[in-house]
Amino acid sequence: MTAVAEAVIWHDLECGRYRADLPLWRELGAAAGGPILEIGAGTGRVALDLARRGHAVTAVEIDPELAGELVTRAAGLPVDVLCADITQQPDTGRHPLVIAPMQVIQVLGSERARLALLRHASGCLAPGGSVVVAFVDTVADRTFGRSELKHEDSLVLDGSRYTSRAVSVQFSRRAIQIVRERRTRDAAGGERRSRSHQSLAVLSRAQITAEAARAGLELARAHAVPGTDQDLGCVALAFRDGAESAAR
Repeated sequence: MTAVAEAVIWHDLECGRYRADLPLWRELGAAAGGPILEIGAGTGRVALDLARRGHAVTAVEIDPELAGELVTRAAGLPVDVLCADITQQPDTGRHPLVIAPMQVIQVLGSERARLALLRHASGCLAPGGSVVVAFVDTVADRTFGRSELKHEDSLVLDGSRYTSRAVSVQFSRRAIQIVRERRTRDAAGGERRSRSHQSLAVLSRAQITAEAARAGLELARAHAVPGTDQDLGCVALAFRDGAESAAR
């Protein structure tokens, strides 16, 4: 059996179990009537779910280990995996639905990178298509940090137990800094500890909408994904081609 890369394990543990937004992507996919482009696909949390429902998905992921794992998991499904940096404008074709789930737009960090993502997404739209960007609206919801600190995620793989817990969530005017403690306990009782650091840009609906407008996109609708005891809520902003809308 091929060993699973630790990058894959931690991604699955900290991101791959999120389920609160899946009904939204299923609904949007069913309405799109064509192939879907997912930006920041990871190991396939959303892409595989949509593909199992018959949707053709182009999944873009910058991390080669995550992209490689997605290729393996997508065997037999209509998923085309592209290991690429979306801000470098890779050739991804035209799609009636382009999605950036979870906090992809916040992980990018800089306004320049976000604008590059939005411009590429706009350029990938088929006529009448939509770009849907999800984010955690920490400007409106200041419970984000407290909810993160409550949860400890764990899984057992090949006799080893992996545990991840947020130990610090710090807010500044522009970013949220999240520090996680990662622990690995093997079958013999040996333990390794490390810390991961993640930065999320603090964004509001108004800011994302303004940046999308610079990319030629017009806000069409906002979808609220409510949180649960286990999952954070998020906001998904749906945009359409602004020039196409003006021509109507």
